[in-house]
Amino acid sequence: MEISNDYKKEEDFALWELHIIRHKMAEQKIDLKTMRKSTQEIIAKYKLKNLRFVNNQNQGK
Repeated sequence: MEISNDYKKEEDFALWELHIIRHKMAEQKIDLKTMRKSTQEIIAKYKLKNLRFVNNQNQGK
């Protein structure tokens, strides 16, 4: 199945890839709470000290 994407891979690979990932997450019905937990686990597992998790009360609403 082809995914409609506003971004061209050649113009901005990161935004293009992010759009694909978000689409796949929506198909799998991954909710914000699950995504946050997974993200925090990955940051801790790989000791990514240069990343931080920002909470925004408006996300997911």
